[in-house]
Amino acid sequence: MDFYSSHAMRLAEQYNALSFDDVHASWLQYLPEEKGLALDVGAGSGRDARALASAGWTVWAIEPAEEMRNIGKEYTDGLAVEWISDKLPNLGKVQRLEQHYQLILVSAVWMHLNEQERAQSFVSLSEMLAPGGLMVISLRHGPDSEGRNFFQVSADDLEAQARLRGFRCLPTSRANDAYSREGVWWEVVVLQRGEG
Repeated sequence: MDFYSSHAMRLAEQYNALSFDDVHASWLQYLPEEKGLALDVGAGSGRDARALASAGWTVWAIEPAEEMRNIGKEYTDGLAVEWISDKLPNLGKVQRLEQHYQLILVSAVWMHLNEQERAQSFVSLSEMLAPGGLMVISLRHGPDSEGRNFFQVSADDLEAQARLRGFRCLPTSRANDAYSREGVWWEVVVLQRGEG
């Protein structure tokens, strides 16, 4: 989290330069029409939480880096966004809320977790997703020029784990990096929990 705390203002400007609709265009057709509770894990600057709340969602924004969280709070001030300092894999504070979410968004977070943490995180998130709810996880591939600790991630592995837990896997999308960083590309995995 030190990197995100030390560079919070620069990163917030970078993140907020792109719109929610542009970043998440590949899966927005699956976004439930009926608004409910959304969990934004790794909410960063608040761009996604702000967009969801502006569209009528009630958002719990999870961000462990204090400086980023403070920027996000200011950016979403006056909207139905509650900020919490918590992190994967367990999200202990969030679990204690005993809520179920119609949408869980995990954007640009998964590559920070090692294999064991990803497995634990998926279990934690699955338990918080409401029946019929949507979980959206973006996967970054490629190098990092800023020295952050990234791990290799796989859409196939994530979808295999999801199927074992009874999730429906919607079509996965691939995209070039919105910031045109060399060798960086993204996949978005969209999972739907069964109604039962």
